[in-house]
Amino acid sequence: MQRVRPYPDELVYSVISRLHFISGNDFVRKSTKQLFGNAEKTVHILWPTRLKYFMDKMNVEISTDEIVMKHTIYPYYSKFLSKDKKDQLLKAMCDGSSRANPSAFLGQNHSGAVTSRLYLCPLCASEDISIFGEPYWHRTHQLPGTMVCHKHNVCLLHECPDCNEPFIKGSNQELNITPIYCGKGHYLYVTKENSNEDLLIIAQENNRLLNTDLVFTQRDIYEKCLDYARAMKYVNVQSSVILYEKLVPDLVLRFTKPLLMDIGISFNGEHIKGFNKFFWKREVSLNPIYIIILILFFGKTLEEFLVSDSDGYAPFGRGPWPCLNQVCSKYLQNTIEAIELKNSRQFAKPRGHFKCTYCQFVYSRLGPDKSQEDRYQFDLIPDTGELWNSKFEELLSAEIIYLNEMADKLGVGKIFLRRKLKDKFGDINLNKLRLLNTKQLRRNQVLEIIKERPGIKLNEITGLDPQLIKFLQKYDLVWLRDNVTYSKKEIKVEDRRIEFLDILHKYPLATRKELCQINPSVYQWLFKYDKSWMLEQLPAIQKSTRGLEDRRKQFQQLLIEYPSATRNELRKMNKSNYTWLKKNDSEWFSKKQPPIEIKQEIIIKTSLENRREKYLELLSRNPHLSRGELKLLDINNYSWLRIHDSEWFERHSPPLKIKGMSHPRVGIEERRSSFLNIYQNNMGATSKELRRLCGSNYTWLHKNDFHWLKQYQPRVRKHSPETGQRTLNKSVEQRREEFLNMKEQNPLLSRTGLQQLNPGLYIWLVTADKEWLFDNLPPKVARKYN
Repeated sequence: MQRVRPYPDELVYSVISRLHFISGNDFVRKSTKQLFGNAEKTVHILWPTRLKYFMDKMNVEISTDEIVMKHTIYPYYSKFLSKDKKDQLLKAMCDGSSRANPSAFLGQNHSGAVTSRLYLCPLCASEDISIFGEPYWHRTHQLPGTMVCHKHNVCLLHECPDCNEPFIKGSNQELNITPIYCGKGHYLYVTKENSNEDLLIIAQENNRLLNTDLVFTQRDIYEKCLDYARAMKYVNVQSSVILYEKLVPDLVLRFTKPLLMDIGISFNGEHIKGFNKFFWKREVSLNPIYIIILILFFGKTLEEFLVSDSDGYAPFGRGPWPCLNQVCSKYLQNTIEAIELKNSRQFAKPRGHFKCTYCQFVYSRLGPDKSQEDRYQFDLIPDTGELWNSKFEELLSAEIIYLNEMADKLGVGKIFLRRKLKDKFGDINLNKLRLLNTKQLRRNQVLEIIKERPGIKLNEITGLDPQLIKFLQKYDLVWLRDNVTYSKKEIKVEDRRIEFLDILHKYPLATRKELCQINPSVYQWLFKYDKSWMLEQLPAIQKSTRGLEDRRKQFQQLLIEYPSATRNELRKMNKSNYTWLKKNDSEWFSKKQPPIEIKQEIIIKTSLENRREKYLELLSRNPHLSRGELKLLDINNYSWLRIHDSEWFERHSPPLKIKGMSHPRVGIEERRSSFLNIYQNNMGATSKELRRLCGSNYTWLHKNDFHWLKQYQPRVRKHSPETGQRTLNKSVEQRREEFLNMKEQNPLLSRTGLQQLNPGLYIWLVTADKEWLFDNLPPKVARKYN
């Protein structure tokens, strides 16, 4: 078999057919035996198998993945398959046996989507002959629903237009190359213009789907289609059920029933067969032509459909939406950009989940909204977020809790607050209580655990409820020590020694490393606190018994076997012996080693004048070339002059062409003067602040005119060796004022909250202005009790 490279967009079946034709074999069985190792194999038109074996026989520099992605219709279907089904389909095509049927993974064993015909475009075939010298079968023309060429808008042929002789006779047991004449001698490349715009659009969208790099899943398409269906009133909002009796007639009215049947969509009476599978919640195998038709019905192309947002269905209005967490600093501000819509079966209405990006507070309400006031209401709180939880714990640290006051401070209802308290303190009757003694409740929790498990230790209770013990250790330590047994145990040296001697008795031949691995804690403890005794008991360190002469002989033997080996190669052959000789026998070893190979590089230093002359000569020979084209001709000299001689380079280089801009490029003098104006008005600015003020001009000067810019850059602020303090770009008063403004804007934040809000400012004040900072910090919320 000769080496044959696939043509662009050529079907694998076409490559095999050309190989069979070139080989001159009388029977297909002989070709399939040579190409696939199996004479009984049937070459499927759309779903070939044993491709890995076939590519090995082809002996061309193309991977199996490339042949699958660029020369089969696998990418057309795989975009709507789960990862498991993709892997199964790919494995069936690459490694499958001759009896494997990849289309079984798509549910197409008995589907009309699996064509037994071959289609060609007369104009594409003529172009192939003029470019490659022969026509071939294009995979784009074999996609389901493609009736016309997406490139030339002419009808595809699957039989002779004069005598109706099909290109494939009977089954696909034969290997058919792309014909020019039919069996009766009629010329096949007769064009017929397409007058149906929908057929052209379907062919173009099929081609886009086959070659697109956009990443999406069938679930993504489903969600978007559902949104468009809601917007166009094809979904019952009360139950999210597709109204097929309304959608299907409108779909047939838009495309007509004969057209849909021509592109392979089957009908069962007035209903489209299998159309409802797309709207099932579980993923099913579906012919992509159904999805293409549905996207076109909603008035979008594939790319527009994937990147654009659907309009119309907005039961909660348009965002952003307000944060309704009373504890958050963004309370009632529009901080929520996106919502999660869910169906509520209980009320048969859409339910929206709103999550604030600042405090992570999540609230929910039933829709649709009927007035502007509905935006500030909610009926459920799925998640309170860390900020609300920290405020809740802060209020719980008080010994007595007033429930009404606590509910007002947290901005929640009393029923929700009682549920939170019940989850925390167990099954207690909170309905009749106005206030709550939290310290006594936590004591009762510990006593209940001790009652259920007599003799339990403090560390065991900590494992059951860490937060409970942490609270009592902080606010009620005296009671905790009086009522809970501590599990502190004194470690005795004798016990450790006995334990280690038992290990030595069980494993008398173990090395030091093995003894450490058997019981690391005992070994390390004794080595740290009883080292002298430990060294007496440990076995001696096993040293190598190999002598100096043996090591020399071994190295000389390597030199004899590999006379041309380098030092690095000798080291890799026997690393331990090489290292030992280098360390302990360096004088002899240095004499025996092969010499170091030094690569002598010829360094040619070119003067500035020579570089300029060379560049000017290049410009004179190529006056019409752009900068990019000049750079390709002599990249080294071009880059050197641009960096080290930027002022001269800008004067003598052609103007820079910028897409979409008609005005000339800004020169180096204009850039310098623009920078100096900003610099003179901001003499105390740092390099970072200058970069923000100048924008792209600063970046350009830093890259192309650095030597000039360097003299105007502020020095890097460093710690003074005399005072140990850092040079300031802000005064102490400015930092104090900044902290007081932050505190005023966030009156509910604790010390930790202020630190998290601006850690740099907080740490600086703690370091340099500690006394003033502690006078202005909010008081500690936690109180210590006797």
